[in-house]
Amino acid sequence: MVVQTNRPFGRVVAIGATAAMACASLVAAPIMAQAQSNAQVSAKKDVQVIAFQQTWNTIAKECTETYGPEGVGYVEVSPPQESIQGTQWWTSYQPVSYKLDSKLGTEAEFASMIKQCSAAGVNVIADVVLNQTTGSDVAKGEQAGVAGSKYNGSTGDYPGFATKQYPDGITAADFHSCDKNISNYTNQQEVQECRLSSMWDFNSENEKVQDIQSDYLVKLWNLGVRGFRMDAVKHIHTDSMKAIKEKFAKKIDQNANDIYWIQEVIGNSSEAAGIQPGNYVQNGTVTEFGFKSEMNQYFKDKVAKLKGLNERLSKDLASKDANVFVTNWDTARNQGALTYKDGAKYQLANAFMLAYDYGQPHIFSGYYYAGVDDGAPGATRTSVPDMTCPTDGIETAGIWHCAQRWTAIRGMIGFRNAVAGTFTATVAKGSAVALYAGATPANWAGTRKYDPSDPAWFTGETPHKGDDTAAKSADSAASAKSGDAKSGKATSDAIRRAATLAAILLPVIVGVTFMAIARRNGKAQSDNSGPNND
Repeated sequence: MVVQTNRPFGRVVAIGATAAMACASLVAAPIMAQAQSNAQVSAKKDVQVIAFQQTWNTIAKECTETYGPEGVGYVEVSPPQESIQGTQWWTSYQPVSYKLDSKLGTEAEFASMIKQCSAAGVNVIADVVLNQTTGSDVAKGEQAGVAGSKYNGSTGDYPGFATKQYPDGITAADFHSCDKNISNYTNQQEVQECRLSSMWDFNSENEKVQDIQSDYLVKLWNLGVRGFRMDAVKHIHTDSMKAIKEKFAKKIDQNANDIYWIQEVIGNSSEAAGIQPGNYVQNGTVTEFGFKSEMNQYFKDKVAKLKGLNERLSKDLASKDANVFVTNWDTARNQGALTYKDGAKYQLANAFMLAYDYGQPHIFSGYYYAGVDDGAPGATRTSVPDMTCPTDGIETAGIWHCAQRWTAIRGMIGFRNAVAGTFTATVAKGSAVALYAGATPANWAGTRKYDPSDPAWFTGETPHKGDDTAAKSADSAASAKSGDAKSGKATSDAIRRAATLAAILLPVIVGVTFMAIARRNGKAQSDNSGPNND
């Protein structure tokens, strides 16, 4: 990342995260470099927001008000096809037809959303479910989907998948014959032909299935979808996935390699070799779950241990093939990832991801919840209401958290778009540098120092409803972080507070976000060097 250092700023107003972002020496250091930059803006916007369980009308509004202005490149939407009825979020992942009428809106609303997002400079990625239909635990006997399509989860009859070529839709003959649940992940055939949580498993090698599914992708493409996140891909053979993509590409007269393809493959070295992430690179990019694991482990331990992250992850997936995230809807509901419940650590990890040059970053925008099955706020069995962002700073179960509007995340998106991939610098031993992030409130949806959706632990303000628990927690964390027992140097309260808030919470002070790069060994390159505490 090449930064021109022509114009000095009056003072360092915030320092953030990449090289040694949680290092106590940054908090205590009395000498801070003057911020200098005239960053060259990158033409590539690769930040993606996962708009989990949000309606098409909501996303259209966010594209116009937030995603477009803040420089988001893509918005990933939840599965748009018709699914089983139910309030739980996972019902969206049990399709009963490929009709584009879902809990999140109608086909007309879906098409309108894509047009509005495109006008705002934001591409739409659709979450696509090709591995399975419904599970026997929730879909026994004759039932109807959210748009009224009839199906029988006991017999495997799904007439809603009918096309002109296949007027009868999907029948039991179009699924793999194995009807037991997957239990042995060292057996590739079992993983890819038996049932995941009792759901009927499509025979992805079947010509009819490939035709119906590629037709669905064509429909999405023709409406303007320009990226495809393929769900549960480790349960589909990589060559079958390749065949489906090639059929799709041929039908739209495109080169298959030019279609943006994200494949969800959860890697585990103890599992069968044939279902490891590297097998799927032939089809497109792959989700790198190792990234979220390292974020979870080392932001709860010592951030300095992230040194060499790029090299470690690249052993499995090259940066160009990887999609990364701090959390998503699945990992947020187990113990393997940082979530909003981790407060400042979660915010800082997202900032790190946006600054770090590995993979394509995904910001997760969901909702606060109490139970792991909880659906979107206000969800009924057949619909979800439009999103309303919080304004009181309280993280209350059953409301949206609107993380895409959080001040620090917006600032770091601006930083990434401005300088990611172009920064090199030589820094004197023991010094710290702050760089201009290239984003100000005038470029954002709001004009406040903080966005109303910011959690209270971030702003440091007392929640509007009188609950100051979050604020006290943030102050406690700041106090603990800013201690300088080792150095014994006295630091003024003002400097300590500014540095602590920067290092832990990444606030935007006086409307500008900065990024700190710290080195003790001279030359610093933040593109792939990771934290450096040498």
